[in-house]
Amino acid sequence: MIKTEIKSKKMSSKLSAIFFVFAIGIMGCNPNRIYNEHFETGEGLQWLKADKKTFNVNIEDASQKYNVYITFRYATGFAKTDAPVSLSQKTPSGELYTNDYALRIRDDKGDYIGEPGYDIWDSEHMILAEVKLEAGTHQFVLEHNNGNGTLFPVLDVGLIVEKLEK
Repeated sequence: MIKTEIKSKKMSSKLSAIFFVFAIGIMGCNPNRIYNEHFETGEGLQWLKADKKTFNVNIEDASQKYNVYITFRYATGFAKTDAPVSLSQKTPSGELYTNDYALRIRDDKGDYIGEPGYDIWDSEHMILAEVKLEAGTHQFVLEHNNGNGTLFPVLDVGLIVEKLEK
């Protein structure tokens, strides 16, 4: 089962079209993606510290290996080299893991990393490679680690889980 969903409070039709094309492109590119969900960050391209994003991922096959990615959509003008984020994972058995990541946004030359679309950039960052996940629902909570303020300009963040070929 592939789950692709974009949740939004208010989006312009132009951004809606871009999101739609992005979602269709992802689904068509990799049929092994069992989970693919994105959330808009908020008004004015600002991701507030209090705006934590929650992803509930159902794993059916515990014998399978998976890759897990954080997706990050940002606009030209993102000043930092990395986007600092924290991802917590609560397993079906109740174990809780929290890891900090620096999502690379610019290369060593200062150029943006990701797939460009006008002044919007889409990037995927592998955070877990070839891992086995226990069967059941895993809850992932994503937040930024840019102090107590905002991370700007960020349009949306997401989570992708893909199964590996056996």
